This record gives sequence, C-alpha cells and structure tokens, in this order.
Amino acid sequence: MAVNLKRYSVFYSKKKYTQDFLRLYNISAISGVENPQDFQKWHNGGGTFHQSACIDPTVLIEVGAIVHSKALLGANVCIGSGAVVGPSVTIGQSTKIGYNVALSNCIVGDSCAIHNGVCIGQDGENRIGDYETLGGRVAVRDHVSIASKVRLAANCCVTKDITEPGDYGGFPAVPIREWRRQVANQFRISKKGTP
Repeated sequence: MAVNLKRYSVFYSKKKYTQDFLRLYNISAISGVENPQDFQKWHNGGGTFHQSACIDPTVLIEVGAIVHSKALLGANVCIGSGAVVGPSVTIGQSTKIGYNVALSNCIVGDSCAIHNGVCIGQDGENRIGDYETLGGRVAVRDHVSIASKVRLAANCCVTKDITEPGDYGGFPAVPIREWRRQVANQFRISKKGTP
C-alpha cells in the first residue's frame, strides 16, 4: 500500500509541476497555440517541446528548456536548461545551445556553439552560419546575417552583417584586433585622467 501511494504521489507531483510550469510561463500566449497540452516532455533530457516541432531523436533537451511549434532541430543538437527555442526556428546538426539562451526568428547552422545568455532574433529574422561560436551574453540585432566560421567574444553586440570569417568583439562588433586596440586606448585615456 505504501509503495503504491508513493508512486502515485510522484506521478501527481510531476503532473502538477508540469501544469504549474505551463501556467507560470503562459506557454499558450507565448507560442500562439490554443492548447498548452500540445507541449510534451522530451524523452532525452526531460525538456518540453511542442508536438508540431520536428526534432531528431538524438537531440538532448534538458529540463527547463522549451522548444516551440514548428521548430526544426537537427541531429545531435543539445539544448541547455532554461533555453527557449521559439516558433519556426531551425537549428543545424551538432549545435550546442547553452543555458538561458533565447532563439526566435532565426536559422542556426551546423556545428555551432552558443554559450549562456545569448539572445538572437527577437525583432526580426537572423541567419547564423556554420561553425560559429557565440560567447556568453552575445546579442544579435534583427535582420543580421553572420558568415560561417565566426567567433564572437562575450558581451558583444552584432548590429550589422558579418561577411568575413574571423574573431569579433565589442559593441558594435568589430574585428577582434580593432576591439583590443579600442580597449587599450580607453585604458590609457582613463589612466591619464586620474591624479
């Protein structure tokens, strides 16, 4: 009797947690769907996904991550906890998405690494090439395309298209050597101004 009661209480608490989670984040209003029951738990990692999303069976969606309707996730993609993959987002194979990443209105290429806190595509469609690395808290402005084989330093903001492969940093994002010169000049100027 005690074993059955314990199993039932675990089932009830998971069901209650899911309902509270859907209500807390108001998933039906965010995704534009009528029925929050269209979201299900993913078998690999325990994250939540919409039943209209097209997801490869090898994808890992960690607990707390949400994949919205009509998203397309390629093979071996890993979605970190707290990440939100918005409606109609396409993610190429072998891409790693960090914790608390927000993706919407974008196409992400193959073999990319998107670190924690990155925001892409909130206001318009973006295209991210293959073999990208986006450092923590990178922001990408609307309607921007980034070429393949680009690395973006943490906390930079991409405000215009990046057409050449290489390393970029700063606000707005510029080639990394130029950004380092800017930082060194700012440091020298601030040293001169102090008594």
